[in-house]
Amino acid sequence: MKKIFLLAASAFLACSAINAQDLDGVRIYLNPGHGSWGPNDRPMATIPYPNLVETGRPDTCGFYESNTNLWKCLKLGNKLESWGAYVLYSRVKNGPFPYVADAPDEELYNRSLSEICEEVEANNMDMFLSVHSNAASEGTNTNYPLFLYRGTDGEGGDRAAGSWDMASTMWPLFYTNEIDPHTYYSPTNPNLRGDVSFYGSESGRTDPTTGVTYSGYLGVLKHGAPGFLSEGYFHTYQPARHRALNPDYCGQEGIRYARGIAAYFEAGEESIGYIMGTVKDLHERIDNPLFNYNPGTNDQWLPINGAVVTLYKGGEQVATYTVDNNYNGVFVFENLEPGDDYTLDITAEGYKPLFDEYKQPITVTAKQPHILWYIWKPKVMNLLP
Repeated sequence: MKKIFLLAASAFLACSAINAQDLDGVRIYLNPGHGSWGPNDRPMATIPYPNLVETGRPDTCGFYESNTNLWKCLKLGNKLESWGAYVLYSRVKNGPFPYVADAPDEELYNRSLSEICEEVEANNMDMFLSVHSNAASEGTNTNYPLFLYRGTDGEGGDRAAGSWDMASTMWPLFYTNEIDPHTYYSPTNPNLRGDVSFYGSESGRTDPTTGVTYSGYLGVLKHGAPGFLSEGYFHTYQPARHRALNPDYCGQEGIRYARGIAAYFEAGEESIGYIMGTVKDLHERIDNPLFNYNPGTNDQWLPINGAVVTLYKGGEQVATYTVDNNYNGVFVFENLEPGDDYTLDITAEGYKPLFDEYKQPITVTAKQPHILWYIWKPKVMNLLP
């Protein structure tokens, strides 16, 4: 008998493109943390990509922090460049595979922190952002963002002037992903820390060109550009790790950084929107040792692999999105004109069609940065054999 329950839990994020001239002249350095698909790249098993016997790590389609951080930064950088900013990346590729320690081309994907800092200094960057995800014990329920700047806790403790203000401006715009349940902090209760206070120690790096010494804990922040290192979520929270297998989902983290950067540099109003959500079975809890979830959250429900989400505007079909097979249920629609006449339809093999009463109108607006709906399909009895 075919399954008969369907849940579409959808978060709708109204966000937009800034006019190209608004970030003209702003120089931004992006560091996608980690690289190389190696043992120090935070590799972790997922349902579709378990650890391989021969390496103890998944294949390159599995979870590596370098993959996810690069997807975020490429999306972010592309958006910033479209707004007129000059963007410099510490890397734009990952590799090699199979992993080879000290490979001849290692600098393409796994550069030294001191070299990155020297590049930041040499190019007179206005902002620096290092993108990461966090880790605790495997299978933990802990999950929240963290922004770390060079210096000590509190306003005025930043040793690269402007870093604290940058982090505090970006935090509430970044903290808008309500698909990912957070166990602590909020848009009005930020987790902004100085690296010296957070880690309890510091050391210096002297720039070989200028002779200036920069003191802090995190090596990648030992330069003069304002900015911070972001731990966007805990990849040891297994449902979050499965969501991160979706490049479009990671790209939306990049979009949230872009919105924060635009706000900090007062780049102007937004004008286009995005819709992001998940499709799950409300009546079947996921049961897998690689998917330990926070009780009582939507992460308990089975993501529906392969679901097809269709977006309509004014009754006209404008786009479709096929959910991947990575147990996340994620779908994303981009570059949408503001309007209140969007609707979704969702189909999945083995599931009854979504009733019209649950195809609720969706408003995409440039004035509100985040809107959240949940569309719950109730139990429907199938009387046919």
